[in-house]
Amino acid sequence: MMCLLALLLLVLIEIQPIPITTFTAIYVLLFRPYWFKKLIDRVYSSKPVLDLPGIFKKRKVE
Repeated sequence: MMCLLALLLLVLIEIQPIPITTFTAIYVLLFRPYWFKKLIDRVYSSKPVLDLPGIFKKRKVE
């Protein structure tokens, strides 16, 4: 959810003539901050990010 809010904030800021997203991407590529690694690990982890209702979860077929 925080990722979505951050992306929406970037979209709103990008309306200005200053390219914020480009500078953020350059910063991430050059300095590889720890918060970005944690974010990527969380996005690609096998744990579900959202707790979906039971009808959407996979069930074992017996």
